[in-house]
This record gives sequence, structure tokens and C-alpha cells, in this order.
Amino acid sequence: MPNDIHPLPDDITAYFVYPFTLETHVVGLTPPPHVAISEKRARAAAVLHAREVEEEQRERDALHKLAPGYNPSSLLVPTARGGAAPAAGALQPSSSAAGAPAAAAAPDPMDELVAQLEELENHKS
Repeated sequence: MPNDIHPLPDDITAYFVYPFTLETHVVGLTPPPHVAISEKRARAAAVLHAREVEEEQRERDALHKLAPGYNPSSLLVPTARGGAAPAAGALQPSSSAAGAPAAAAAPDPMDELVAQLEELENHKS
């Protein structure tokens, strides 16, 4: 082969010198793999949490359409339509002829219900 085809010098090590100044700028743009993975997991967890919250909100909205004022985390307490508070006597159990022993015993829910119904009946008439 003729010598003028390859104009390379005898020592070509000078051509294999790489300036690593560019590499720090390129590598600095991307975070380390463990940081990138943890950030991706955090974003995925946030998206899942947002979906769960949105689904719960949709369920609550559907419940509020069926039963306005319903709160599943607390007891459903009926209120009067007129906005009047129930009388204090309606919450107290009716006193019996025995007197003190009846006050010491626990009030019976059926007695309270009957007393409240009687009060409502008296209030209507």
C-alpha cells in the first residue's frame, strides 16, 4: 500500500485523549438511579392516593344525593324540620311510681321512645 493513503502519525495515542469536562455537565442533568427510582415511586404513590381520595369523594357525593346530610363516620341524628330543639323533658325518662329505684336503674329505650311519641302526639293537638 502506498504511504500517502493513511496520513496518521506513527504514535496515535494523542488522538485518544477525551476531554471529560463535558461529562460532568451531562451526568449532572440526570439524578442518580436510586434517587430517580424513589421519586418515581413517590409520584406513583401520590397518584394512587389521589385516585383513592377521588373515588371516596364520588361515593360520598352519591350518598349525599340519596341522603343529604349523611355522614358515615358519625351517627345519623334526626332533627326536626322546624329547626326547634327537642324539649328537655323528652330526653329524660318518665318517672315511675317507685321514684328513687327507677332513677337509679338504666333508662329503657322503649320507655323513652313511648315518651317522645306521646310528646309529639300532644304537640300536634
